[in-house]
Formats: sequence, structure tokens, C-alpha cells
Amino acid sequence: DHEFADSLTFYEAVRTPIFWTLVACWMMMCVPWAGINFLLASILKDQHYSQKDAVFVYLMLSIFTAASAFVSGLVVDWIPHGKKKLSVAMVNGAMLLAVLTGAALNWIPGIFGPVLLGTFLGCWEGTGNVVSTVIIPDVFGHKHLGAIRGLFMAFAQVSSGVGPLITAAAMDAGISFPALC
Repeated sequence: DHEFADSLTFYEAVRTPIFWTLVACWMMMCVPWAGINFLLASILKDQHYSQKDAVFVYLMLSIFTAASAFVSGLVVDWIPHGKKKLSVAMVNGAMLLAVLTGAALNWIPGIFGPVLLGTFLGCWEGTGNVVSTVIIPDVFGHKHLGAIRGLFMAFAQVSSGVGPLITAAAMDAGISFPALC
């Protein structure tokens, strides 16, 4: 079975430092992502934006999720086998742009701030969806992909559930959204 020659078993994969490093990195990205998305309408309201402005954020988020997923897929295919873990830099770059936009939201005039925030949130989601799908089989192989990716995604979902709690608790404590970013 040449196709599975470089595949790790589930037990071998979870014993590697790269597995837990990837889990930790993905969890750290899921917490703010979920917190921002779940609380976006109230975040924008606190920043004196309207519900109409929130619609623009979600519209841009949808458009740029689709566009960045397509482009990210093309880019990830150009990265050689065994080095696809480097594609996490695309996700981190999009995350950084979204967080910096959130931090500067008070200083970005008019509808441009929410539109920019939605754009970068969409880029973050689009690249994240592609990279999380591609990186696991590239690092660990395909033979036990279901079990390995299943555990990886379980951690991501738990951190996504914690994200809104952390964000809401911080905002209830008086920390503004731009300060959180």
C-alpha cells in the first residue's frame, strides 16, 4: 500500500508534538473568531453602527469567505507536499488583518470600517476552512484521517464554544471591542 506508507495511525499522530501544536494554534484562532462572529451585532451596536451596517459586515464576510476559499485552495495546491503546514501563515495573516481592523474600528470612518471588518473576517474564514482541511492529511497521511481530523475538529469546536463566553465576559467587564482586539 504505497498510498498509506507515510500515514500515521491515530495513536502515533496524537503522540507527535506537531499534532498538539496544530491543535493549540487552531484553538487560539477559533476563540476570537467565534467570539467576534457570535457577538458581532452587539459589538457593532456598541461601536454606534446600525443593523444595516451589520448586514454589510455579513455580506462582505460571505463574499470574501467564498473568494478567499477559492484562492486559498489554489495557493495551497502550489505548496509542496510535506510543507503545507506553512499555509497556516495565510490564516494567521487574515486573522491579523481582521483583529487590527477591529482594533481600529473607532477610527475608520463611516461604513468603511464594518465593510473592511467583514472582508477580513471572510478572508480569515475562507483560508481557515481550506487550510484546516488540507493540513491534517498532509502532515499525518490519509489512512487514519477520520480519527485524526475528528479529534482536531473536536478541539476546534470546544474552543469555538468558549470564544463567545470569553468575549462576552470581557465586554461585560467593561473592556471595549477595540481594546480586546
